[in-house]
Amino acid sequence: MTKQQTKQTQEALYNAQWAARFNELCYHIFFNTEAGKEFLQMCEHRFFYAPVCLPGVDRSYADNNEGRNEFIRGLRHGGQLFMQKPRNKEDQPQVDRERK
Repeated sequence: MTKQQTKQTQEALYNAQWAARFNELCYHIFFNTEAGKEFLQMCEHRFFYAPVCLPGVDRSYADNNEGRNEFIRGLRHGGQLFMQKPRNKEDQPQVDRERK
């Protein structure tokens, strides 16, 4: 493997690990807590149901709003991806089934 291929492989591995951690955090923050659920819902209602741009407004305004909407979509999508991820037995919390 060449130096360039090694660097690309390491970068791809880092990006995959980063994305997995991002998805996990999105799940724990926005799907596992009431405050997170409420915050995500408020952002979606505030920004998704408003026009991205109005006639006569500079195009940069629309680009900015669409970027913000994409970020919010990414938060929701990250949490959803984490929920769909198959889990190893080691990753799942162990439940004590013994009665005391």
